[in-house]
Amino acid sequence: GPASAATVNLPTGITIDNLGNIYFADSGNNRIRKINAPPIGLPSIRTTNPVIPSFLGNAGISSNMYAEVYGSNFARNSRIWDGIDFNGPNAPTSLDGVSVTVNNKPAFIYYVSPGQINFNVPEDTVTGSVAVQVRTPEGVSNTVTVARARLSPTMLTTPDFQIGGKQYVVAQLPDFVTRSEEHTS
Repeated sequence: GPASAATVNLPTGITIDNLGNIYFADSGNNRIRKINAPPIGLPSIRTTNPVIPSFLGNAGISSNMYAEVYGSNFARNSRIWDGIDFNGPNAPTSLDGVSVTVNNKPAFIYYVSPGQINFNVPEDTVTGSVAVQVRTPEGVSNTVTVARARLSPTMLTTPDFQIGGKQYVVAQLPDFVTRSEEHTS
């Protein structure tokens, strides 16, 4: 019911969830009370370089690569996916109610924050301009278009590819064979 109609008797304990809602025990009334978080506003994707490939990639995106979308009001907090977010072996297409579509196909969401979402581009054979949109519990963002290619190479320079103190760059080829080269700069 409305907060103005609630009578609180002996409040104890308090916690906040990842959406910003506040919970406390109303011990005298044997209730758990919830105060809804204020709205953060509609999500908005920036118009300049709205989506970029992760891992130092070139402009444009393609299937099964990681990309980042930038804007505002995407989430209250920052977090990456966790084991509980998976549905069996399937990665999540939503974290805390935040999702991304590319060409109207749901993307796997790896990371959300107020101004950035990292996602895996869904499988698709379409090339050229495709629409990208963000959906949150507050609503749907503006639509931006991004160039989608059949292939869009990126470089991986994660610490996992550091061997014997040397950093290696790893490229995944279309046949899914990994090649590595020593990075000297």
